[in-house]
Amino acid sequence: GHLSSEIKDVDAKIGESDFSLSFNVFIKNASYEANYDYKGAIFDGVDMSGKGRKVFLGDNFRFTSTFNGVVNQNGDYRYLKITDVSLNGPIIEMAHFTFESEDGKSGELLTKLMN
Repeated sequence: GHLSSEIKDVDAKIGESDFSLSFNVFIKNASYEANYDYKGAIFDGVDMSGKGRKVFLGDNFRFTSTFNGVVNQNGDYRYLKITDVSLNGPIIEMAHFTFESEDGKSGELLTKLMN
């Protein structure tokens, strides 16, 4: 995979017993390739089961990721333990999926459905 990303803003609140860290993220370009094996994959009443390779390309993602947790003490050192992670968004300007399947048909159907 490939990412071209920036952290646009950070909000950090660290207290005596808890903390919150929020990151506003912008990803200009993202891509990845992966194998897939979908069994019993019914989408919109159509059986899309199959296996093969998928490619994802996306541009201009925006989202906020927030990490919450507790502050622990170990001797002289304080450390943060994450207890919850949330993701707000994402907003995606462009996303394109390509599916190549062993049977040919399901890959074509999945590509059409996902785009």
